Amino acid sequence: MAFPSSGLDHHCPLRRGQADRVQKCSILFHPEAIVRSKAVLSERFAHNEAGFAAEDAGAALGVSRTFSIPLLEHLDAVRFTHRAGDRRNLVPMRPEER
Repeated sequence: MAFPSSGLDHHCPLRRGQADRVQKCSILFHPEAIVRSKAVLSERFAHNEAGFAAEDAGAALGVSRTFSIPLLEHLDAVRFTHRAGDRRNLVPMRPEER
């Protein structure tokens, strides 16, 4: 992804690899926050065949809907979760991804 050049480029967390763009708006998550979020969701919902709602994920992560929805949309995009209606399921990992 190309970013417009400015004199402050070295201060941009995206340029330094210290944040992941999650949505087109200005919500950024540190990569470690995404890793921790995946761990929490895996631990909490791994054996939940009925899936979980965005509200459940937000409660598990301790974040508001403002942050849980963009995060979940990102996790859907990277195929960590799969959305079906208003529920999400964790996508089973292949052995090489463990």
